[in-house]
Amino acid sequence: MLLLTFFPNLQLPKLPKFDLTTQLGRLQTISIGAFLGCIVGLTSVASGSMFALVLITFFRLDAKKLVGTDIFLKQQFSYYLLRLGTSHWEQLIGV
Repeated sequence: MLLLTFFPNLQLPKLPKFDLTTQLGRLQTISIGAFLGCIVGLTSVASGSMFALVLITFFRLDAKKLVGTDIFLKQQFSYYLLRLGTSHWEQLIGV
């Protein structure tokens, strides 16, 4: 969108939309997931960002819903860890 602000006549290519009802769509989805999983496994960085971009781009999901779901799940997981007693309070308070 930023590119179109400065270059309104720029024709960007249409991105494909994965159709999970077809064999090709399933294969593309598994391939992208495996590739991103390898990248995240090797580097241990930006997993949420990369997967969110793929979900927004190829599956046309709403960014607000993705961010809201991510925050909700992290909050639930944090609550679970606090109940287990595995959190180090001295590290949490420092943040």
